[in-house]
Amino acid sequence: MDEEDSILAAIDANNKRFKNLLLCKNSQYTWTLIPAFVFNSEVIDSYEKIVYAVILDHVHKTGTGMCCPSKETIAKRCGISKDKVRRALLKLKSELFIDWKLDGWTKRFEFFTPEVRESKILERKKKAELSEKDVLNKIRKNQSSPKSEQNSVL
Repeated sequence: MDEEDSILAAIDANNKRFKNLLLCKNSQYTWTLIPAFVFNSEVIDSYEKIVYAVILDHVHKTGTGMCCPSKETIAKRCGISKDKVRRALLKLKSELFIDWKLDGWTKRFEFFTPEVRESKILERKKKAELSEKDVLNKIRKNQSSPKSEQNSVL
């Protein structure tokens, strides 16, 4: 076997190992795929993305589809402080990438698809517009009412 054949054999062996990793044939290695809309998002930073990935990985590892890691667990796996985890979770929730429900002492995470996230963003905008209209209507109503009534209310 010449040098070129040995190099090709090494590449082939490495490709087989990598293929086995991708197919998770060895349970020691697993993959957590981060959705592109999360990975490419410009509204969340790297801390928030890694927290998202750790929570998602936790779902895969439990095998139940349930996810309820503690802030301590997330912080340890991310290599960041619990306070950064708390801030990242709040940001992920406010930007509508995740939500959670409290079940007793347990926090169960819910992940949003891009479509669900977009509909929630539109819903939030509509609510904000409605509340803005309510405020403007109250201001207009107060401005149009007689001065004596305004003074009596104050």
